[in-house]
Amino acid sequence: MLCNAIALETNPRVGWERVQKIVKNVRDLCRARPRGDDEYRLFRMFLIDHGVVDADRSLDFLIPLQVSFNSLYEPIPEHLIRLGQVYLCPSCGWPMEINRHAVSCGAHWCEQTVGIFQWMDDELVSVRNAKIIPPHPAKNKYRLTPPLWTFTLIPGLLELRLRDGISRLGVSAELWPDVDQADLRFTLDDRTYSLDAKVWHSTKNLGLHLASTPFTETVIVIPDYHAQFLDTLNEQCGPKQIMSE
Repeated sequence: MLCNAIALETNPRVGWERVQKIVKNVRDLCRARPRGDDEYRLFRMFLIDHGVVDADRSLDFLIPLQVSFNSLYEPIPEHLIRLGQVYLCPSCGWPMEINRHAVSCGAHWCEQTVGIFQWMDDELVSVRNAKIIPPHPAKNKYRLTPPLWTFTLIPGLLELRLRDGISRLGVSAELWPDVDQADLRFTLDDRTYSLDAKVWHSTKNLGLHLASTPFTETVIVIPDYHAQFLDTLNEQCGPKQIMSE
């Protein structure tokens, strides 16, 4: 998954355009629907909350959005299944790479937030707090496709943390306002702020990506574990403003 993440970020067209097409189609549809804001938010929240789904789960809400199940989810690869079981990342809910000394889903975000895991006898245990990770039956389970996981689910975890952190300050923050005009928007002292969460493995590739996009007043927010790269990113991408969580 590290190689996959590097490939997706080095050449975002490999997966980004596929993600953009799916999300853009849903977004455009929702903008023309009476309850489009709510429907779009439900769609985005579902992807963030469901790194893995059961094939028997009812996904009727996708029908009016003209999204097929197969465009979102794929069979879980055999190498991620152990004795008919999968082990889901406690952070993102994606199946973890179990045939490694240091077990994780492969996302830098998840390794930084919940750590890595190791096998002790037949149990998968957190290196950080010794918590045992329970297995889940793999039968009839599907995982979110890698591009959607990389560009939608993982950044969504930062988006939710930003919303919750701002809300704890007594400020109301809205996710994907006006059908995705921003990732997050809030008003403080009569001024409205828009945020765009970016969770990339490579800050170098992120900088190249941001430098090639048009300027907006939206503040780019990156995870705290990349805070040491803020000066470089702001110099590379000015006049865009980039901040850590």
